[in-house]
Formats: sequence, C-alpha cells, structure tokens
Amino acid sequence: MFSQEFKVRYSDIGPEGYAELAQIMAWFQDAATDHSEAVGYGASVLKKMGAAWIVLNWDVTMFGRVYYNQRVCVETWASGFASMYGHRMFNLKDENGEILATGESVWLLYDLNQNKFRKVTDEMCLRYGCDTKMPSEVLKKWKLSAPEIVNKSAQWTVRRSDTDTNQHTNNVSYVRFLIDSVDNGGALTHMCVTYKKALYLNENAQLDIGDGCAVISRDGEVCTLFEFE
Repeated sequence: MFSQEFKVRYSDIGPEGYAELAQIMAWFQDAATDHSEAVGYGASVLKKMGAAWIVLNWDVTMFGRVYYNQRVCVETWASGFASMYGHRMFNLKDENGEILATGESVWLLYDLNQNKFRKVTDEMCLRYGCDTKMPSEVLKKWKLSAPEIVNKSAQWTVRRSDTDTNQHTNNVSYVRFLIDSVDNGGALTHMCVTYKKALYLNENAQLDIGDGCAVISRDGEVCTLFEFE
C-alpha cells in the first residue's frame, strides 16, 4: 500500500466547487507514478531502461464530492502482474477514513526503443510488493463499444498541454475532453475507459457521444472508448 495525504487546492476544483472525475483520475495517476518512484522504478529509471508504464484501462467511481481545502488521502497498490501487464487499485478517502472514490486500472510495460511490449520481471513485482498473478478475466472487463446512435460530436486538436513525457496524449486529457463535451459533464460519477491507439501533438480527432458511451477516433480509427454515468 502506498498513500499520499494532501489538501485540495483551488486549481483542483471545477466551476461547481468540487473536484470532477478527471481530477480524481489525475490524483490516482500521480499516486501510481509516485509509488513507482518510491520503489525505484520512477520516470528517470524507466527512461534509462527505455521503458514506460502505459495505462490501458480505467474504472473510476465517485461516492462523494471533494471540495476546496478538504484534506484527503489517496491509497494505491499493485494487485497483480501477468506477462507485460500490471493491475492497480485505488482509494480516495477523507480525513475520517470514509471512501470518496475508488479506482481500478490496467497498465502495460512498454519498450520505447524497440516499440513493443516488455515483460514485467520477478524483481519488479517484488519491488511493488506483489507476487500475485493478475487473473486473465481482468482484461475482458473493459470490452467497451462505440455508440450505435451518436447524439453529439466534437472535434479535438491535441494541444501541447494535452501531452506527457512519453510524447503522446496523457490519459487524463482524453477524459477532460469528454467531460467538457458531455452535457453536465462535471456531474459524472462513474467512468470506464479503454485506450486503444495513442494520439500525438497537433493530431485531429473526433469525439462521438451516445447514451452513456462515447468514442474518440482519428480518421475512422478508434483511439479511446468510454462508458459513463
């Protein structure tokens, strides 16, 4: 278990006065990154290895609102590894220990130099404190589909602020774009995401939104799938 306590900043909240779903996911992402730093596999070490952890799936649910100046704690832990995959869980708690949000994610260890998957070693598993094998059923959970009926579409050009150190669009940027495009998106409390293809700086993409689901595509190629409520 890796945990971080902090106070919610003004820049963390949306126009309604609370942290929206994308911000919760950003906190979870930061905690996962800091956990890797703590066990000796931070960004600089991975860069020297020519490797990176790339998130494939998110499943995040909010149970309560998180407000400005509130003290919260993010907990995360590696719950299983299988070949090139890592399974990670999250909790967001208030100062009384009540759970405000939970998260589940699957990550892929990628070899940036050879442009292919990279096997997670036994030594890495031990560093993360987990020798549990990730069940194969986990990957079947995120079999999301594009909407059959599109109610709304939006165009997106990837900006510099959308990208990360791996030179592709950060996973939370996709979610922010969806939330900004959905009617009353700031009120969403649950989201599943599957990332299939990366988007890069200045690329153009289209978001198609249906009832409780959406897809981001590039020239007809599916990049990201969503289910939300």
